[in-house]
Amino acid sequence: MDNMADAVELTGPTYHELTINFPAVELLPAGTRPYLHSPKDLEYREKPTVEAYQPQWDDVDFFQCIEVDRGRDRVSQASDYSEQSSFLSAVARLRGAAGRSTLDVVAWRIGDDHNAFMCIVRLSTTWESTTGEVMECMQTSFDAEEWIDELAVGSGEPWVVLLKGLMERASVRAYFHVVNNLLRYDREFAMQEDAQWDSRWGILPLPTRRATLCQKLQCLGRDGNGGVVSLPITDIDSHAPNDRLWILLPCGHSHEVEASALQQVTARQCMTFACVECGHAALDQADRDLVVLDQGRERRVSSIQRQSTIWTLDKVRENDGVTTVTATALLEGLETGLRSFETPKSVTPRALRPSAFPEVIAVMAAFRQDLGMDGAAEIALTPREMYDLLKALADSTLEGSADGSMSTRAVSPRYERMYCKWLARATRYAMSTMREASKKEVAGMAELMDGMML
Repeated sequence: MDNMADAVELTGPTYHELTINFPAVELLPAGTRPYLHSPKDLEYREKPTVEAYQPQWDDVDFFQCIEVDRGRDRVSQASDYSEQSSFLSAVARLRGAAGRSTLDVVAWRIGDDHNAFMCIVRLSTTWESTTGEVMECMQTSFDAEEWIDELAVGSGEPWVVLLKGLMERASVRAYFHVVNNLLRYDREFAMQEDAQWDSRWGILPLPTRRATLCQKLQCLGRDGNGGVVSLPITDIDSHAPNDRLWILLPCGHSHEVEASALQQVTARQCMTFACVECGHAALDQADRDLVVLDQGRERRVSSIQRQSTIWTLDKVRENDGVTTVTATALLEGLETGLRSFETPKSVTPRALRPSAFPEVIAVMAAFRQDLGMDGAAEIALTPREMYDLLKALADSTLEGSADGSMSTRAVSPRYERMYCKWLARATRYAMSTMREASKKEVAGMAELMDGMML
């Protein structure tokens, strides 16, 4: 097209949706096999199973909703993708206008060097246009060094962070995404690739964050002759919580702390534990990585338990009678229902949580505005009527907002998959809270929400 700027204008939603796909096996040259790194930190992680992570198996998309630059009504560059100075600038161009794009990436090994590979990247874009849809496609190749350099240059971009986490299979969602793609490509190869890591999942003991911190410290005391000695902190629980301990830090300075500061230490406190004199951190980067892994494991276990409870609650049959619900209770139900989809970042990257969906942000803002005006207002409806009311308000929000920022074209399949369940959970929670007829259900939902780790 001679002048893209004249043809593509900003219409409909004010974001550009970029879907990331890896490995894009359809791009592989004939006679090659996908090249994949081992899953990140697999020696410290348990192998994900479909039984434990059923919802993640059903939805494994990786995507970013790129906000379109406001004040611009068209793509600023008039050139084709083929004329872009770099691949990164081609992706950056997506913020120029609304639409949808797919980023397909695949790598394959070359020669006998395990670290030598080639990579093909394809960016397919459909722009929203006043005259219809305008499509473009860019494809380019990188060797290993070029690809690593390209990702390093774009390391601050959210889509690059998502892509790197996907290629490293750093989360449960990334693991299932890769498995699904390989199964569609070659089931036997997929099973072989997965089986080669079986003997390495979770083979290394992962110390608790408390143990990681304590092993970097020494406890100062006196020997039988009155001399100062330093001893490793092997059993911090042997001290009363209010015992005062003189500890020696890796920097060589010492200061006094209460035993409880080490007994009940959080992950954040471990990461920031530092000398009060020089500010030198007690933990190095390798130690901090262990703390993050321990926190991820702890949160995954908690998440699996919560999701199991939520699945059970989803199957509970609602009382068909009319219940009077206040606007405040209904809004709390919507907030609680939305939080029920949240999982730790080691399961689902934060950018992919439903609370980050543009549709959810718009709909939740409308709920807060409408229900927040008079929290004491009462609504007497059956569960089905309540659900229909919420759905009607959500749908009307997405049909077109006052500033034209949303439209029905903005609704993505992933929003469609979750929002009906979201509204059903909100209805159940709000009505159960008000009538107190199912105390077990309310207690179960409240408990799992109180323990939610984001």
